[in-house]
Amino acid sequence: MAHISYEELSARLEEAKRLVKVGGKYRHYRSPESAYTVISLALQEDSELPCVVYRSSYSPDLIWVRNLDDWFAPVVNEAGETVRRFELIAE
Repeated sequence: MAHISYEELSARLEEAKRLVKVGGKYRHYRSPESAYTVISLALQEDSELPCVVYRSSYSPDLIWVRNLDDWFAPVVNEAGETVRRFELIAE
């Protein structure tokens, strides 16, 4: 796969910054009692797509990475409602 331009990569990260708050605390639909803090945004090397880099409040020594599209993907919770996978709870 040919790499896209620096300008396009930068534009992808800038768009991601408008959608996800770095430093923001988010709730995951399956564990609303736990907070997840966004540490940074990054680009996945093989796809060049934006990813969210985050850590959980219950295991701060573990760092996680999730594709931006998956971060906001609609999911069905235990009550049968369609919700976002992660929801901002504090900035």
